[in-house]
Amino acid sequence: MAHTPENPDLVSAQSSVTTCEQHNRVVDQYCTDCKLFICLVCARLSHVTHNWNSVRQLASHKKKNFKATLEDIRQNIIPLLKKKTENIDRMKDENKTKCKQQAKLLNERQDQIIRKLKEINEQRVRKMSQNVSSKNATLDSMKSEVEEKIKRLISTCTSMEKSKMTDRVFIKSCSSLEDSLKNLSKHTTNISAGSFSLHFHLQNLDHRVLESLAGTVLDTDDITLSEISSFVFGADGINSLMTSSEVTSWLYEQNGTQLVQVGLQGEVLNTVDLKSECDAFAIGPNNEIIATHLEAQTISIIASSGTFKRKLSTTPLEPEGVSLANNDNIFVTLVDSSLEFSLNEKSRRLVRLMSISGDVLRDYEFREDGKSRMFTLPRRVIQRKNGDICVLDFINERQGILQVLTMEGEKLSVYTGRELDQDFMPTDVISDSQDNIILTDPANNVLHLLDCEGQFLKLLAPQQDKFCIPISLSLHNETLWVGNYNGRVNVYRYKNDVSWTCSDS
Repeated sequence: MAHTPENPDLVSAQSSVTTCEQHNRVVDQYCTDCKLFICLVCARLSHVTHNWNSVRQLASHKKKNFKATLEDIRQNIIPLLKKKTENIDRMKDENKTKCKQQAKLLNERQDQIIRKLKEINEQRVRKMSQNVSSKNATLDSMKSEVEEKIKRLISTCTSMEKSKMTDRVFIKSCSSLEDSLKNLSKHTTNISAGSFSLHFHLQNLDHRVLESLAGTVLDTDDITLSEISSFVFGADGINSLMTSSEVTSWLYEQNGTQLVQVGLQGEVLNTVDLKSECDAFAIGPNNEIIATHLEAQTISIIASSGTFKRKLSTTPLEPEGVSLANNDNIFVTLVDSSLEFSLNEKSRRLVRLMSISGDVLRDYEFREDGKSRMFTLPRRVIQRKNGDICVLDFINERQGILQVLTMEGEKLSVYTGRELDQDFMPTDVISDSQDNIILTDPANNVLHLLDCEGQFLKLLAPQQDKFCIPISLSLHNETLWVGNYNGRVNVYRYKNDVSWTCSDS
């Protein structure tokens, strides 16, 4: 009969050698798979396929490595945990600063409203104060948990280092310590849940909506992604996506020559042969497929049945991004060189509004002075319901920005990303039903959510083991499809209760 330690906690008292009740043999073996002390007969019978060894040999091996384990704990793990407590304290201070900043905006707005709305203002401030208190209480709890782990590790290391243990006790202590270290690596404290999450947004004055006079405070924690499905379509990146319903989407695999319509589980429903590689595609007003071919300097118009209807030449410019405009025309990004960032007086970098038949309706290339360029290397373009135009513009080999323009070409805002581990280089952009903006950030494995004015709201970071290098997006109502560089497609339920009124262009 195998023997398990009576107390899994670390102990220092001497333990007597026991005898196996089943085989009347000395229990002098240890099964590392089952974490049991057993006799040699148990080992050769019921544990024959497991990893086991004699207590003496195993203890000798662990003693040789134990000093290195202690050194790692003291030099690496404990400083790492202490650093986490420092980050928690820093985030608490940042939360207070953010709260003061948002409250200041709210109070500045208060000067513009009548005395009757003072109560509304005070309610908003209380909500922010309650949020920061709640968040910092969460951080305090996390900090206490980390400090307790530090205390236990210090105590354990000191106890094991100074105590004289038998081999059996030493093995049990090592096993318990190893389990603690494994669990420590698996369950790291995620302090992002303690970040201040309220966002104050300035509302337009409107006599019909008195509450808008005080502005709006809404909790960005309410904006969530919950996974519906995830599947691997192929080995190459999903370069472009376009949903056709909540349960189906067209996709284009990088370096391929076909558009494929798939269901939620990745089942192939339809295919259209493009005859050549494309860089982006959109679905036209009559379900035509509109695909750009950068090297060929053409745009293909293809019926959903796969029949080619026409090709539009963009020579001498290369088309890359394409999207459907609000009036059933199309927007296209055009450049004279898709790899050149340095510009001269002859360079052409623009966004073009054109009809589906190829008529040029308007070019967005220069500012109002006719000299200042709008873009360095425009890659993707969309038009929101309110008419504003969102353009992804690469400014060098490592950085991209989002420009938001009015239909007349006036610059409304520029988003340059957040301070993350890697440079911000967005590859796709979409807008939701409330004109909020979602951007891919493949280098940092996150999505950026901006409000309708192009101001940052939060990062959307789904489960990381299934979400790797997002490069394409498409949204249908509340169903968000994300294409990844590794050929995986993730489908999420996109819940966004943050709705505020944005001014019309």
